[in-house]
Amino acid sequence: MAIHASAPNKIHIAGEHSVVYGGLALIAPVELEGRRNSVELSVSESNEEEFVFSGDLGRFTIRPDGSQGGAEIYFPMAQCVRAVFEKTGFSLRGSGRKFECVLHYGGAPKGTGNSASIPAALAAALYRQLGVTPGEDDIFNAAYAVDNIYHGGKSSGGDVRAVISAGPLLFRKVFANGTASFEYRNVGLRPPEGAELLLADSYKSGPLANTAEQISTFARRHGIAKPPAELPETERKTVTAPFDAIVEKMEKEFAAGGNPAELGRLFDQNHRLLAESGVSSEGIEECVSISRQNGALGAKLIGAGGNGGAVLALCEKKGIPKIRKALAERKFAAYPVTFSQRGASVD
Repeated sequence: MAIHASAPNKIHIAGEHSVVYGGLALIAPVELEGRRNSVELSVSESNEEEFVFSGDLGRFTIRPDGSQGGAEIYFPMAQCVRAVFEKTGFSLRGSGRKFECVLHYGGAPKGTGNSASIPAALAAALYRQLGVTPGEDDIFNAAYAVDNIYHGGKSSGGDVRAVISAGPLLFRKVFANGTASFEYRNVGLRPPEGAELLLADSYKSGPLANTAEQISTFARRHGIAKPPAELPETERKTVTAPFDAIVEKMEKEFAAGGNPAELGRLFDQNHRLLAESGVSSEGIEECVSISRQNGALGAKLIGAGGNGGAVLALCEKKGIPKIRKALAERKFAAYPVTFSQRGASVD
């Protein structure tokens, strides 16, 4: 019998890029019109001992000797499989089993944590298939191993922590003595009364921006020449302080009694900081402009940014249809998003 598992996507409400260097971040698990990334995992007895993963971008295989073949875009997913197999003591070689996993992509655009969400769902399914009840850190570690590769070895860990959580988080990566740890706490965020969030996909054409390259662009713009763990504290504060100030103000306004106009201004301020850091794109700027011109209270890029990056707009609920229509007329898809109350889990 096939096992079905799913995970939400995530949005960086504020703090993206800065979080790589120890800045504060507000991160939330989200669903786009109720959709999540999901996987369907089945296992059969077979002389072909292998793990096969199929998704919208192709198919890849892990063989008993650990080698891989097929769609290279999915190769990092092998780290999730290996992490679960190692944790459970399972070996593909000699098992007489064939694992087949099919990804049902939820459709969320770049910048919404797909590289964390998909392996988190896969890890949940694998642990169930192997009869082991994982702890939250087990799912985190398996998914982080994948996410870190897609982020060029500089993942903050925030995306993964968000997609395994049941609500928004205030998150920070802490560096000390050359090592990193994670601090996070649940925060009861919700849009101010009468406001909602709209997520726009800025992609039109051309290669999607590479997350690792976007992180490198941010580093160059800020004169960062060392890996995050090696950055002196004074330099770290110089980079993160402007972003942290916005995060702290946003947390206060992201409440039922918050001021939607002020929160919108904070969205705009955050976007300007990111654009000045070189991580925006023509498509992102167009989405931001269309949203603002048609009544959005504020709009900002989220995630790594670059070509095909996502834009988050704070809107009056009654104004969403107009903004969505204006974006659609320029060939940009947009989706209302809600905070998820369920992290990665078996369905």
